[in-house]
Amino acid sequence: MWFTGSGLINEKKWRCFDFSTNSINSYSSQIESDYTVFCEDKENRLWYFSDYWFEFGCIDTQNGEDRRFQNVAGNKNNPVIEFEGVRGCVRDREFNIWILTINGIYVFNPDRQYLKACMGQWKQGKQAVPYESVLNLFETARGEIWMNTYFGGTRVFDQSLNALRDYWHVKSSSDTPNDTKNENFNAVWSVVEDRQGNIWACGQHGTLQQFTPDGKQIRKWRPEEFDLKTIRVAKRGHDGVIWFGTQHGRLFRFHPDTGRIIQINTPGDERGVS
Repeated sequence: MWFTGSGLINEKKWRCFDFSTNSINSYSSQIESDYTVFCEDKENRLWYFSDYWFEFGCIDTQNGEDRRFQNVAGNKNNPVIEFEGVRGCVRDREFNIWILTINGIYVFNPDRQYLKACMGQWKQGKQAVPYESVLNLFETARGEIWMNTYFGGTRVFDQSLNALRDYWHVKSSSDTPNDTKNENFNAVWSVVEDRQGNIWACGQHGTLQQFTPDGKQIRKWRPEEFDLKTIRVAKRGHDGVIWFGTQHGRLFRFHPDTGRIIQINTPGDERGVS
């Protein structure tokens, strides 16, 4: 498992957790970015995408060769990835890599040398929500695809990418920690599914939302344990425990059955977890 964080930017280091040895290894990087996302292709090459003027490349995990690429000019018949920030990447069952950026969604297949830009927008009330603000994509056990945006809410698709429903929170005039109408619920950084099929959407300033398997919202709130820190990543472990990592270096264990949220690392560690 590869990861990076704001505390590693000056060191130009990445970390890799080896599950077989239960150890963390360091790798040198020439990328000057505090936010890098990783995705492995079918040839076991590790692709990395940075938010620093779109630096990207791939590492051959067998021989350690690191190939870096630069952005180039394109045209209508030959699209190119043009943006200054990346927010995530996911690999589908056909080994396409979906790159989520602040300027659009791109579908990339390394072996087929295929690149496609996916643009568009939809309406939430009077506001047009652009696809370019997408933070992450998540496929549930029911086969639904949740597309989560930065202050644009969430849109849910079926397997044919037909829109099923939207989740949108009307902006409130107040901004109190317990304000459940606050627009911060529209910025969903990560989504995870528990063993019972419930969906947990994690967002800006420590917001948390719970949905049933069929998409009915049960609850939305700001747990005080997060201290209004943005939840950047959520992952479920083999034991069913959900792990939350926040922007300001906090790591939490969450037990969906009991609702307990337990902080693991100590306050004051300002290295972001991403």
